[in-house]
Amino acid sequence: MNFNNATEFVKRNFEEYPQHKLEFTYREKFSHTLRVLMWAEKLLETERADSDILLMAVIFHDVGYVVSSQNHMLYSADICRKYLEGQFCNQNYIDKVCEIIINHDDKKLIHVHGTCIEQILMIEADNLDESGALSILWDAVGTGKEKNVSYLKAYERICQHPITDEKIDFLSVSSSARKIWKQKQKEYEIFTGALKRDLGIGSISG
Repeated sequence: MNFNNATEFVKRNFEEYPQHKLEFTYREKFSHTLRVLMWAEKLLETERADSDILLMAVIFHDVGYVVSSQNHMLYSADICRKYLEGQFCNQNYIDKVCEIIINHDDKKLIHVHGTCIEQILMIEADNLDESGALSILWDAVGTGKEKNVSYLKAYERICQHPITDEKIDFLSVSSSARKIWKQKQKEYEIFTGALKRDLGIGSISG
């Protein structure tokens, strides 16, 4: 499969219909797509799956936002199907890719017996984006758009999104994804601990 051509097709769609990023200009969906693609490729280094199916699903998984944020999964699958049919792809391949796209927002599916590994890795890769360090940056930038912004407000907002063991258990089942989440958890705890220290929170004043 020519993933570069598919990626360029999706990029053009996002550029031609920029309404998908009006609410949060710093959360641009094509950049998100590239990062999810990065995570999927990382997971494929140690997980056995059909990379042709998984990577194509990742490339198209959010392009439906150019139509509407509501039911974007269905729109994404429809756009993907038309593109792949135009590339004369095998119908069984098209159906599998589109099924993964349609279900990529259903996080609970990774815990359902019988869910295919490509669906699991799609959901896991999607969950890995905008988490950890990037989540901290998101909260900091988001706080900057509020009134009466302060370092303390940013810290408090960051602390509302901890990476707990329960969260890791819910968002990952593959050993590869869990390993990445554990590293993100460690980094989050180091950063928030250092920020708490630097803000003087809990210190005793004379």
